[in-house]
Amino acid sequence: MIRSGSWGGNASLVRSAYRHYGTPDKRYQDLGFRPARTLTISGAISSSDSPAFSLDLRTASGLPAITTQPSSQTVPVGQSVTFTVVASGTAPLTYQWRKDGTAIGGATSSAASLTVTTPATAPAITAQPSDQTVGVGTNVTLRVGVSGTAPFTFQWRKNGAAIAGATGDTLTLPLVTAASAGSYTVLVTNAVGSATSAVAVLAVIDLPRITTPPVDQAVAVGSNVVFTVVASGTAPLRYQWSKDGRAIAGAVNATLALTAVTDADAGIYSVAVTNAASTETSRTATLVVSPAASKIVNLSVRSGAGAGNETLIVGFVVAGQGAAKPVLVRGIGPSLAQFGVTGVMADPELTLYRESIFIQSNDDWGMSALADQIAATSAATGAFPLGRASKDAALRVVLQPGSYTVNMSSRAGTGIALVEAYDADIPALTRLVNVSARSFVDRGAGVLIVGFAIQGNTTKTVLVRGIGPALAPFGVSGTLVDPQLVLFKEGSEVVATNDDWWRGGGALALAPVFSAVGAFSLVSGLADAALIATLPPGSYTAQVKGAGDSTGVALIEVYEVP
Repeated sequence: MIRSGSWGGNASLVRSAYRHYGTPDKRYQDLGFRPARTLTISGAISSSDSPAFSLDLRTASGLPAITTQPSSQTVPVGQSVTFTVVASGTAPLTYQWRKDGTAIGGATSSAASLTVTTPATAPAITAQPSDQTVGVGTNVTLRVGVSGTAPFTFQWRKNGAAIAGATGDTLTLPLVTAASAGSYTVLVTNAVGSATSAVAVLAVIDLPRITTPPVDQAVAVGSNVVFTVVASGTAPLRYQWSKDGRAIAGAVNATLALTAVTDADAGIYSVAVTNAASTETSRTATLVVSPAASKIVNLSVRSGAGAGNETLIVGFVVAGQGAAKPVLVRGIGPSLAQFGVTGVMADPELTLYRESIFIQSNDDWGMSALADQIAATSAATGAFPLGRASKDAALRVVLQPGSYTVNMSSRAGTGIALVEAYDADIPALTRLVNVSARSFVDRGAGVLIVGFAIQGNTTKTVLVRGIGPALAPFGVSGTLVDPQLVLFKEGSEVVATNDDWWRGGGALALAPVFSAVGAFSLVSGLADAALIATLPPGSYTAQVKGAGDSTGVALIEVYEVP
């Protein structure tokens, strides 16, 4: 063990105690001693001179030590990063930063800045502008998505030509017209390169427009119904009908046909019309399906008439069960002049019978105590108005079911006259089922005419007869030898005609109908006329005239066929 030692040469004596094992030279060098002097070490065991070396005395506290380590960081590309270290020890301290074990040039301070970058890349289109088909007046926006190194510049083109001011990633075209249609692209550029988008085709067409919407309908059970829509717009147009807001499978045409409707078909209908640009939906149309029902609501007879044997006699029947029926009966002469009829009856008088029992009469309706009710009922039933001061006659009566006769005679010569009977309570269960008139049939305006109106939601079958020869067994003389019968709709459209009812199988077809409605039978071979017709609701007239302009007394009848 070494107890003490001294520096040789000019060195000062240093007294220290060291523990030493192994070669003195190596241990001292590890402590930073540099051979420069000789050191004599003596002690109790032995002494010797060391090799020459120098000694740089340092304390352990002066060595560099890192007190704050740099921390790990995760950052996006392009962001700057600063790594910092804090160290202690005897100054001056020097620093050298390394990346993956390799020294970073110039990174010799306690703080090092790092900017994470990637190489600049050219633009790439990530979202192409899309084709669009729009209607005239629509606002259109085209968009492009791009990746690469910013900043970017954009230039939109139409049909290959640059669009002034269109330099953003979106292109807005307000209120487009047909001239706006075309092929659009966008050129995207940055410092490295450029990219051009795919072509986006803009088609500008006329939007669908409904010009004639479907209309409400009310029909009877079992009827056929057709809804129709008319639309304009750029073809092709597609249609989809809906009921109560739900699409009807297969209903894809401009018309919707419903066959033999039931209660289940009642509802709200609409149609959507679509083309490549848009869809337009029609207004709703309501379908009302009611039990099948129709009735005769108006009867009228026009003929020449006078007094005595020339009295115009009209019969009608009220049928059904329930309360009595209010009926408006009018005998018109002077007021026919406003319709261009000449030779009218100047002063008609009206008398109403039930079978042979007198009920009521009238002459000059405006003087009646019921004039206000007559005027109101005329308006309610759709009868043309009569002047209060006119010489026409009218009655408003309440009738039980049964058979009635109206006699219309003249107080001042003969002339053309009109007898009318109106159902004044259409919803009632009772109804008018038959009208008949017997009169002298003349030429021209003197032909015998009966009118009737059918109201309801379904057809009505009627029997119409023009009788001349068959009146003779009832004691009527001067009958019309060969009556001819014509049935008109709305005054001018010919619906059916007949001359000699029994020809062409008429006897076999019509004889059972005569019996069913309670009409007296006709004899085959005689020249009477008859026809049966199934008629939709509307107004009708039947006319009896003589073949070859012959004249005579005739009877015209209209029956409701059950």
